[in-house]
Amino acid sequence: MKYTYWLACMPFGSEKKRMLVGDYFSAKAVYETKKEELERLSYLNECDVKALTDLGCKKKYIEDYEKIKEQDIVFCPYTSVEYPSRLRNIYNPPFALFYKGKLPKEEGIKIAVVGARVCSAYGQKISEQIGEAFGKIGIDVISGMARGVDSAAHYGALKGNGKTFAVLGCGVDIVYPRQNRELYNRILENGAVISEYAPGTPAQPIFFPLRNRIISGLSDVVIVTEAKRKSGSLITADLAMDQGREVFCVPGRVGDSLSEGTNDLIHQGAGIITSFEQLMNDLNLTYKPEKNGVYNIGGLSKDEVTLYKALDEYPKSLDNILDDSNLTISTVFEVISSLMSKGLIKETFKNNYVRC
Repeated sequence: MKYTYWLACMPFGSEKKRMLVGDYFSAKAVYETKKEELERLSYLNECDVKALTDLGCKKKYIEDYEKIKEQDIVFCPYTSVEYPSRLRNIYNPPFALFYKGKLPKEEGIKIAVVGARVCSAYGQKISEQIGEAFGKIGIDVISGMARGVDSAAHYGALKGNGKTFAVLGCGVDIVYPRQNRELYNRILENGAVISEYAPGTPAQPIFFPLRNRIISGLSDVVIVTEAKRKSGSLITADLAMDQGREVFCVPGRVGDSLSEGTNDLIHQGAGIITSFEQLMNDLNLTYKPEKNGVYNIGGLSKDEVTLYKALDEYPKSLDNILDDSNLTISTVFEVISSLMSKGLIKETFKNNYVRC
């Protein structure tokens, strides 16, 4: 692992690192390869070879590997069973991840919320509301901990007592931007900060477009709440579509520069968000706010959604359910049984049902 850590810290892309391991079968073998042999590899340039053969760097990174646990940093190469499967299957997945906290679990839907750093009050509010709504129903919220929309989405998820995950364009031991120290600490309590860059790596402009593929790669759905026409969030949306993820956008006013990007995406075929309930229906999910603010959720079939929407907090008879849902009686009995097993509805007295 210490040799894999050394290779992961090299200042060139993940694809070259995987090619090296493919050619030499292990990071240790790459570590021990002589300069003359590395120079013969067509995919390495002079700077790559210099980094790979720098004795000072070799010693430093091997020593650093022994120290990262003291900083609660976990190293997760792409060969590890802990490496997220969603990320493994994207184009050019990270050679390794560094993270603090706990990675998102494999099961369950993951939502990314991204948008403008310099956002409007409306963009900040709607991003926080979306993050909070998903947090309340137990759906992980992923973003980049940048100013504006990203921070609002993270704070919203935390407000909803949910888990949230930040993908950074720097080392996970660096808080960027600096004013997000409180947010950084709260994310660690309810999720993780994640990066493909080695600890100690400062934020650089080139890193942020690259990290966007990780945000979309970890997610099933990407939501863009507010973005200019040349926003980095549109890169995330494009990557999401290339990766086969769904993309939804919050529409904005015509002529508003902060809505040009989202409106363009909607024009190109992205989903449009008119309400959270509509979004949940589009995702084939359902929810219901309870008095204590807790939501019930499940991945439902079309018939299950239809019947669930036909019910409310007041007992409804079987005859009324049949009239309101337009389902056959055999389907109604089957769906009622399914929804009761999921804890979404209950029978108050014989053949009368309410939402839980």
